[in-house]
Amino acid sequence: MPAMQAASLTPYTVSDFVQMRCFLTPDGLTGGALKPVAETLVLVSLFNAGGPPGAGMGMFDFLVSQGAEQLDCVGDVLRNKYAAQGFVVVEIRDWDWRFAPAGWKREWREPNIYVMRRKA
Repeated sequence: MPAMQAASLTPYTVSDFVQMRCFLTPDGLTGGALKPVAETLVLVSLFNAGGPPGAGMGMFDFLVSQGAEQLDCVGDVLRNKYAAQGFVVVEIRDWDWRFAPAGWKREWREPNIYVMRRKA
C-alpha cells in the first residue's frame, strides 16, 4: 500500500479488530471492517493494497451490503467517491496535526476529515 494511503488509516490494535467484523479477499490484498458504535455499523480500515483496480470499491459495496452506515475519510477525493455511492457529509473536521496519523508527511497537505453517513 502506498505510504500516504497506509498513513491515512486509523491504527487499530488486534484487540480492537476482535470486536469488529473483518473481511479480506482471498488474495489478501483488499479488505475492510465493520465497527459497531452504539447502534451504528461504521466502515473502517478499507484498503486495496495491490489488488485489481476497483477491488477497493468492490469491498466498499460489500461492506455497505453488510450494513455499513457511516465512515470517516480523509480528503476530497474519497469524499467524492463515497458521495457517488450514496453517502452524505454530516460533519467536517479541520486537519489537526496533533491527531495526524503516524507517518503523515507535511507535503501531503492538511486535508479535511469527513464524517459521512449513508442516505436514508
